[in-house]
Amino acid sequence: MDKPRKRGYVQHHPDMETAIAAVNDEMSTRMAAEKYHIPQKTLYNKVKGKHPKKAGRPNTFTLEEETEICEILVRCSKIGVPLGKRTSIKIVKAIALAKGMDEAKFTDRWHQKFLCRNREISLRTLSALSFTKSREWTKRRCEEWNSLLQELGDEGFFDNPEEIWNLDESGFKLAELYDRVYSEKGVKEAVGCVKGTENDRENISLLAMGNAAGMMLRPLILYRGKMHTESHFRDTHDACYVGTNSSGVMDTDVLTEFLEKEFLSSIRCPKPLDKEVFGGVKQKWHSYLRDSRIDITIDVSRHNFPAHIVKLWRPDFPPYSLNLGGPMREGFRKTGIFPFDAELLRGTVNPNLEVLEEVEVGIDLHFADIARILREKIGLNDDKTTSCLLEIKKIVTGQSAGSVVALEFHKNLLRSAPQKKRREKDSRLDVSNGRILTERTYISTKKAAIAKNKEKAKGLRNRKRNIEAVEKRTTDSEEVSPIASQGYSCAPPAKRQRKTAKQVAAEIASDVPVPQPTRDSPVAGPEGYPSKTRAKRSKAPVRTTVAPRKKPTASTAKSNARSMLVSKKTLALSVVKLKAKKA
Repeated sequence: MDKPRKRGYVQHHPDMETAIAAVNDEMSTRMAAEKYHIPQKTLYNKVKGKHPKKAGRPNTFTLEEETEICEILVRCSKIGVPLGKRTSIKIVKAIALAKGMDEAKFTDRWHQKFLCRNREISLRTLSALSFTKSREWTKRRCEEWNSLLQELGDEGFFDNPEEIWNLDESGFKLAELYDRVYSEKGVKEAVGCVKGTENDRENISLLAMGNAAGMMLRPLILYRGKMHTESHFRDTHDACYVGTNSSGVMDTDVLTEFLEKEFLSSIRCPKPLDKEVFGGVKQKWHSYLRDSRIDITIDVSRHNFPAHIVKLWRPDFPPYSLNLGGPMREGFRKTGIFPFDAELLRGTVNPNLEVLEEVEVGIDLHFADIARILREKIGLNDDKTTSCLLEIKKIVTGQSAGSVVALEFHKNLLRSAPQKKRREKDSRLDVSNGRILTERTYISTKKAAIAKNKEKAKGLRNRKRNIEAVEKRTTDSEEVSPIASQGYSCAPPAKRQRKTAKQVAAEIASDVPVPQPTRDSPVAGPEGYPSKTRAKRSKAPVRTTVAPRKKPTASTAKSNARSMLVSKKTLALSVVKLKAKKA
């Protein structure tokens, strides 16, 4: 048996209200239905008040409750704590459980219909912003900046656009990894080969500086490293500066050196760059990278990045030429710096972000006391205590429930935000202990290395203490000498100095008596001594003075060696004779 066909139901007729008003003005139901293209029975039921409810299952929440949920979501977004899909569903589930709806389900379909019923909210991409960054440019800071610029303008600092400078830093990537290209339908990814290596995926910092008249200084390109590389400077023709530091990010030393070398030498008599210049620069750079993928004449890498920047910095390289003069002047105008415009500066503040700069601590303490009284004295559970506190805060602040809940989210997030703390000490281990290690092996090897270093340091300390103790005893013994104790007024003996082997040999040589030959008598030398040398010595003059202690000559050293050899032979003979007698 076939099921009876259900009647198609149209939930909305745009001219229903007009048709009902016409019927009330004595027009027949049939004529009004034909005129406004509405079924006659539907119009009749509306006029008579039959079937006032909507078709289908009723919504989980009423319109007022859904409006409050939307207000919470919007308010959280405005104060910088936007909630996502999962978090909002958790909140809705908690509200449903508080109302006793345990079987209510909140799926993706419910979420889609919720967004359709409430057109004032929608899903948007999150732009992450730190708490410090959100307080850098607020309405209060903007008014302070306006007053400062107004004072400078009154003093005549804004009269000449060539004296108004701005600088900014931005990171440039070397490979266009994500692009929209054509491919066969159904393919998840279109694989494309790119030039360069893995090192080319990191960004390179570029610092640009210009004035309100459109004059741009030579850019500064900053690499991460410890030494300059020749390929970085190739084909730049002194049209840019290339810097290197350990982090690859601008620091005080690099910026100071750039200002000394480029800015002070270019000035004639220092964020418009971020507002207008870098946006167009990045677009042209991305176009340049996309075309380099299919153009063999363009090869971008970290080694020749400065050469490409110098080429694009010139105005005669269409269509990729950066042409920063005009955008620089436009950036100063749009930010309201030159010509000065306070209203444009106020317009740069994000109107969708309400920054809560001060949190009243005293009121929070009072609410904590009220919560303790509700729990301990009255005996309410946590859910009822939270509901009572929300109602009290609504009455005290005069705000809606959504605003109060959003403020609670913001306060809890501020309390849980990580505080500034010292960086944790990170130990290191030499790779000679192993190229690859597990955590347990690393810990055990590190402990063994620490113990070994402690033992070595302990031995060095003990050795140092022993040396110091010996020196102290020697000093004490020299200070308290027997001569001094007897009352003799004489100085203590000098500290004994250790002599080298050469000094000892020189003293021995000086103690050996040297024969004094005369002019007429020949010199009696040892046997086997050459006659030529004997003849030369016979002609030498006679010395009457005592020879000073100095390094012995070659002849003296030979004679000493011969005499020592003779004495050793004599000693050996005497020992042999003594043994023979004992035997």
